[in-house]
This record gives sequence, C-alpha cells and structure tokens, in this order.
Amino acid sequence: MKRFFSMISSAVLAAAFVMPTYAVEATVMSALKVESYTYVEVFREGKTAWIVVDLMDLQPGAKVKYDEGTQMDNFYSKFLNRTFPQVMFVSDFSVLSEKK
Repeated sequence: MKRFFSMISSAVLAAAFVMPTYAVEATVMSALKVESYTYVEVFREGKTAWIVVDLMDLQPGAKVKYDEGTQMDNFYSKFLNRTFPQVMFVSDFSVLSEKK
C-alpha cells in the first residue's frame, strides 16, 4: 500500500512539470489543399505563418484556433513542389468563425 501511494505521488508530481500548450488564434490568409493535408497561411501577431492541418475546406478571413505543434524549417512539399521556410504541423485545430 505504501508503494502504491508513492507511485501515485510520483505521477502527480511529474504531471505538475508538464509544459502546457497554449492555444493560438489567427486569421486564415490562404489555404492549399493536397492529398490528405491542408497548408494554411495564417496571420497572427502582425506576421504570417504556415501551418499544416488535416484536409479541410478553409476560406480566407476565417478565424481559427490551434495548439502549437511540430515545427519544421525549410520543409519541401513534393505535392506543391514548393519549399516553405518554416511550417508547423498541428493536430489540435478548430475554426472559430467563417468569414461572412
């Protein structure tokens, strides 16, 4: 029983040190759909950035929210025959509002 509580205490302590991810809100500037992904150019904090999400329809002007994901520099997309200086692959992505 003592060992059980020790394990639980260790797990709780370890969870306290996990770095939280922060949701980012941005505006869609453009979207390029390929095979199973959508490359999304977003505007946030006064500059543009490229993120990659699961395949979906997005319109310029849509407001989106996502958690920062895995960033890759000088990423070459063979489907687009294009190198992106920097892209972020995002798994937690949602549309807050469509452009009206």
